[in-house]
Amino acid sequence: MSNYFPSESEAKQQAIDRANRLLANVGTNLQELGNKRRVLDLGAGQGELQEGALVLGFNNVISFDLRARQTGMGAMGNARELPLSDNSIDLIICRAGPIPMASSEQNAKLAIAESNRALTADGEIRVYPAFFRFIYDQVWKKNLPDDTHQEPKNDLIAKVAKEHQQEINQHSAAFLESLGYKDFIKKNQAGEDYWQLPKL
Repeated sequence: MSNYFPSESEAKQQAIDRANRLLANVGTNLQELGNKRRVLDLGAGQGELQEGALVLGFNNVISFDLRARQTGMGAMGNARELPLSDNSIDLIICRAGPIPMASSEQNAKLAIAESNRALTADGEIRVYPAFFRFIYDQVWKKNLPDDTHQEPKNDLIAKVAKEHQQEINQHSAAFLESLGYKDFIKKNQAGEDYWQLPKL
């Protein structure tokens, strides 16, 4: 059985499709990104958004990831210290990146504040999934069964968290409201929540 290698045109279309699938989580697409002056993919992973944008001739997407050196793409660094000028970014996309995956309330506040510093006056941050990891951890730990006497396994953690997902989402939204955000919960085409956070 021979290996199949896509043609150049197929590979380009695959890159576009991958990027658009990821962007659909936060209610946008590559064409809309192309209308922005500068876009930051915060927690870019393998740089799929930048790759798809480049295929369409858009060179306005900046990839930023804590592990960028390992993947060979974009800039590497801490989301609490972005190497960007004030008021220089029109849109920040954060897909399972350092804002929702923040390990503590303080880290979440610092990442959001730093993102706000980099945003233009009418810029915004779009975040998916619509909950904070530090709140997720607080909730599942609080609701573990009383007979759990050892380190819980991932499947038990996931089960407990799923049972209390509404509580996780509500506490996450309340945290953002405490920072001054309003009317930020949006629905994507799949009916899932994401956050649309304007500059504060």
